[in-house]
Amino acid sequence: MIKRVMADHPQFKFVGGQQFKWSPANGAIYFSQTDLDSSPSGLWSLLHELGHALLGHKDFTSDIELIKIERAAWDKAIAVAGGYGITIDPDHVEDCIDTYRGWLNQRSTCPACSQTSVQNESQEYTCLNCGSAWQVPRSQACRIVRKTTKKPALI
Repeated sequence: MIKRVMADHPQFKFVGGQQFKWSPANGAIYFSQTDLDSSPSGLWSLLHELGHALLGHKDFTSDIELIKIERAAWDKAIAVAGGYGITIDPDHVEDCIDTYRGWLNQRSTCPACSQTSVQNESQEYTCLNCGSAWQVPRSQACRIVRKTTKKPALI
């Protein structure tokens, strides 16, 4: 199936690697042959990365935008899969999106008072409850470490 997908999308490079990812910098879709060979979810992941490519995803400016583009890539993958007679398990899609939701929840939880907070810059959150502000790493692959940048105001 991958050969057919590759032939149908010659505008992208398909490169074997350790993981599935879309690289807009070089127009390449990376994939794990081991995962493709071992379960249907490997093909679903490839189609998901193809979804990013077809939608022209390049970057995101906020954490919530990342979740939106991940959802859009899965929606595109589902549509493309239908053209190949493939059905992507909706539970698998939700499980994948849930990993981003959990990531967002960790990043947005105030380290001082545990309330959900708002992102005001690409790497900074501010708590509306206690006034704390903290920075988070840019990458979604990084472990969540919150570096507090401001102390809460005394009331």
